[in-house]
Amino acid sequence: MFEIIQSEMFNRRGFTKHGFTAGDGFGRDRGEEEAVDARFVELKNRLQTDAPLAQLQQVHGATVVNGADPAVRSVAWTDRPTVEGDALVSFDRDVVLAVRTADCAPVLIACPTTGAVAAVHAGWKGLAKGVVRDAVKSLVRGDASPIGLLAAIGPCICEKCYEVGEDVARHFPESVDPVKDHPGKFMMELALAVEVSLITAGLTSDNIDRLDICTACGNRGLHSHRASGGNCSRQLAFICG
Repeated sequence: MFEIIQSEMFNRRGFTKHGFTAGDGFGRDRGEEEAVDARFVELKNRLQTDAPLAQLQQVHGATVVNGADPAVRSVAWTDRPTVEGDALVSFDRDVVLAVRTADCAPVLIACPTTGAVAAVHAGWKGLAKGVVRDAVKSLVRGDASPIGLLAAIGPCICEKCYEVGEDVARHFPESVDPVKDHPGKFMMELALAVEVSLITAGLTSDNIDRLDICTACGNRGLHSHRASGGNCSRQLAFICG
């Protein structure tokens, strides 16, 4: 079974068809293809939608893909993604966007004025390359105002569980603290790094909802790549306008 964790802010603003899964996973690389397919079908039924699902082959980059692209839309919801990218945007209400995570931050963005939405897979590499910024820019090009955008940062690894080296820390000086007696080691607050990227892109802090649930120590049946040593499934973050 899987549960769906939601942003109360998104629900209040009318974006009720969104969420972050916890429990049974949505990763297809652990010999669970049939079970994962069944979970996708269950999610479609729970959302009571006939809209196709848009997904990507995630590569820790900054490519933003339009959910209207037929190459990323699956009517059956069980097709394997083939197009590479780490962010999806949609400017209408006829597609559900989804990204998969297991410590990286899932970021959902929505425009109450236009109904446009985005789903972003944001690990440190993607953040450093500007994936969050570029997703916001794509929505703005579709007539959204950045100051009016809403964002929800879903479950991701917390600063108590995420140790990084100088190669990572140098990209996020505002989001890391040095580890005492361990030169060159830092604890990174990934959700804060995402929040900084969102604010830099034009969002206001009042419109950013951080769920602050850790994938490694949050005790919600979440999947953590770091805590499991790489032997884990994935959460799914999804949204439609």
